[in-house]
Amino acid sequence: MVLREEARFVAAFGRYLVAVARPLLLLAVPFALLLAHLDARYAHRALHPSERSLVKIVTAPSAFDDWRLETADGIDVDSRPVHIRSRGEIDWRIHARAPGRHQLRFVTGDRKVIKEVRVDLTVAGAPARRATASLWSLFLASGELPIDDGAGIETIDIGYPPLTFAFVGGQVSWIIVFVIVLAAVALAVSRQIGVELW
Repeated sequence: MVLREEARFVAAFGRYLVAVARPLLLLAVPFALLLAHLDARYAHRALHPSERSLVKIVTAPSAFDDWRLETADGIDVDSRPVHIRSRGEIDWRIHARAPGRHQLRFVTGDRKVIKEVRVDLTVAGAPARRATASLWSLFLASGELPIDDGAGIETIDIGYPPLTFAFVGGQVSWIIVFVIVLAAVALAVSRQIGVELW
């Protein structure tokens, strides 16, 4: 009798999973895009004046040695480029001097690719990556317009510090705040739309 009841439970649970799978699949793509855009804006904070950070580009092999980094007022480059040929990677260290939205210009020959770097006196979000257009760039680099195909650079990353929010005496990631707000909204509207959460 116990085994029979266990089998009925497993069958009922299977029917529940099948019923839940359809709305989950329908919501998966829009939620993934939403989370990607939120992460691009709130996972990292802008640099503060006097802070330093690393800038990394991944380039096409044909122009690996020729890229140079030019900066505007407010940002200094305070290291020589470090080339990691096995990964097609070039790294620089930058020094934030003044608040603002500054441009980093990566130049080789007649090609130029721009990445914005943000410096702020407050705690403000900043997109860390710019990448060439692809399906993955919608999820991993959604904070800025894609890099043109054929520009010679595949990705640009700025090593911004993580952005955290004060919560119950500690610091938490944006995803914790998002989950708490989402749960509160679900509880608030569940009765109005006729959904029983427990």
